[in-house]
Amino acid sequence: MISKQLFAQILMLVLFAGVSLAQQTISQQAQQYFSDQDWENAMKAYEKVVATEPENGRAWLSLGLSYHNLKEYAQAIPAFQKADDLGFAQPQARFHAARSLARLGKLDDSFNWLEKANAAGFGQLSRLDANPDLEILRSDARFAEIKKGTDRNARPCVSLEFVQIFVPGRAFEFWIGEWEVFNPNGQKVGENIIEKSLNGCMLLENWTSSGGGDGKSMNYWDPAAKKWRQLWVDGTGGHMAYEGVFQDGALHFEGYQIQGNGAKSLFKMIFTPQENGDVRQYIEQSLDEGKTFNVWFDGMYKKKAMQ
Repeated sequence: MISKQLFAQILMLVLFAGVSLAQQTISQQAQQYFSDQDWENAMKAYEKVVATEPENGRAWLSLGLSYHNLKEYAQAIPAFQKADDLGFAQPQARFHAARSLARLGKLDDSFNWLEKANAAGFGQLSRLDANPDLEILRSDARFAEIKKGTDRNARPCVSLEFVQIFVPGRAFEFWIGEWEVFNPNGQKVGENIIEKSLNGCMLLENWTSSGGGDGKSMNYWDPAAKKWRQLWVDGTGGHMAYEGVFQDGALHFEGYQIQGNGAKSLFKMIFTPQENGDVRQYIEQSLDEGKTFNVWFDGMYKKKAMQ
C-alpha cells in the first residue's frame, strides 16, 4: 500500500511535470509560429510565455516583433523596453523600439532610441539604411548623425574616434606593405606581405622564407589589456603567442614559441620603423626562461619594388 503522504508527493511531481511540459510546448509553439511568420498566433503564444516567464528576455523581444508585424506599434514598444530592461539583445531591442516609435510618428523618441541602440553597440548600417519603418526619419539631419554612430560601431578600427582614443591600435601600421627582408650581411632571407584585414582591426602577415618555409600571423590591438597580440603559425605546426607594447619608438613583443614536438622557449621580438621607411625585426630566444638570450633573427624590411 502506498501511504497517503507518498501518494500526495507523487501527485505533486506529476502535476509539476505536466505544467513544465505544457509551458515547454507553449514556448515551442511560439517559436514555430514566429518562424512561420504567423504573427497573430505568435503574439498570443508569447503573451502566455511572458505571463509565466516574466524574466524571459527573448520572449519579450519576440513578442514585441510579433506586435510590430501586426502593426500594433503601441503594444510593441513596452515589450521591446522590457527586453532592454532585462539586458537581452539590447542593440536590437532598442533598434526595434525606434522602428515602432517611427511608425507612430514619435520622431524625437525614435531618434532617442536609435541613439541608445548605438550606445549599446548597434552596428548594422544596412538595416538602418534599408528598413522601411525608418523612412520618415531619413530626411532629418539627425539621421546622418545616427548613421555615423552606427558606422563607428560597425568599423571601429578605421573610425576617427578609434584613432583618437585608441592611438596604440594604429601603432603597427608602419609594418603594412609588401617587403623583401635581408639579414645584416645583405642577403635576402625572405619576403613578407602585411595587409589590413577585418576593417583594419587586424594585420595579417604572410611570410615566405628564401629557404622554402612559410608562416602567417594575426596581429591585433587588445584595448582591454592595452597590449598588442600576435599569434604566429608556421608550416611545421610550430606556433608563437606574443603580447607587446609600443614604447621608445618601437613595438616590443614577448612570448613563447611552441614547436610541433611540444618544445617550448621564450622569445623577445622588436619591430623598429626606420627613418627611411624600412623596418627592422629583431628576435632573441631564451632556452633558460629568460636568464640569457641569443639572437634568433635579425632582418631589415625593405619595400618591394613595384613591377
